[in-house]
Amino acid sequence: MSDVKPLKEYGHIEKNKDTHFILTSSEWKGNVYIDLREYYQMPESEKEWLPTKKGIRFKRAMLEAVIGLLEKAKE
Repeated sequence: MSDVKPLKEYGHIEKNKDTHFILTSSEWKGNVYIDLREYYQMPESEKEWLPTKKGIRFKRAMLEAVIGLLEKAKE
């Protein structure tokens, strides 16, 4: 997705000191996507978080369905 336009970063969840999950939104080909991805930090870098292939991306229109499934997982 080379023409992805980042829109917003919503926050981080710390997995460990060098790995976080980061929730973002982006636009690609006229569609808005939500992305929950694992990011890592290089030992020599204290500020830059780099994305991994581990994660999930889905259209924003699916957000309520995803939230519903996450709510079921809490039960």
